[in-house]
Amino acid sequence: TRHGLARRLSEGLELPAVVVAPQCPIDRWWDVEPVAALVRHAVGTFRIDPHRVVCTGQSMGGFGTWHVGTRYPKLFAGLMPICGGGMAWLAPQIVDAGVPVWSWHGLLDEVVAPYHSREMTNALRAAGGDARLTELPDVAHDAWNAAYEDGEALMWLTSQRRRA
Repeated sequence: TRHGLARRLSEGLELPAVVVAPQCPIDRWWDVEPVAALVRHAVGTFRIDPHRVVCTGQSMGGFGTWHVGTRYPKLFAGLMPICGGGMAWLAPQIVDAGVPVWSWHGLLDEVVAPYHSREMTNALRAAGGDARLTELPDVAHDAWNAAYEDGEALMWLTSQRRRA
């Protein structure tokens, strides 16, 4: 609850959604299998419309969002990676599943180069996908603050619906 959407929720932000915020152990990297299993478990346990599941994450979680999105695109109605990157050659899998993506990146980011978000967005667009990139000119690595404080972005997160 120190950063990103989890922080906003702990500060009182209310969303018409169930939010699951897994944390990666300090000495590990995201493994998509447990994340996909967690999504399936949450959908099976709570009153969650399986056609309205969106994945978002920041920094290493942004990379995790891209990774789980390319591996299991049919689990999601949308992806919002922030300050992340992925394997551009897998972008067609997201496009083929019809998953829209809105990525965010600070142009002053010295932790994860903005190139990574651009590369993924361009690969999605080249494959005919619905891809949006918001580049923040005066923001460093903490682009999640702008993304999760943006009313349009929050509405986008909660309004995505996967086609049946």
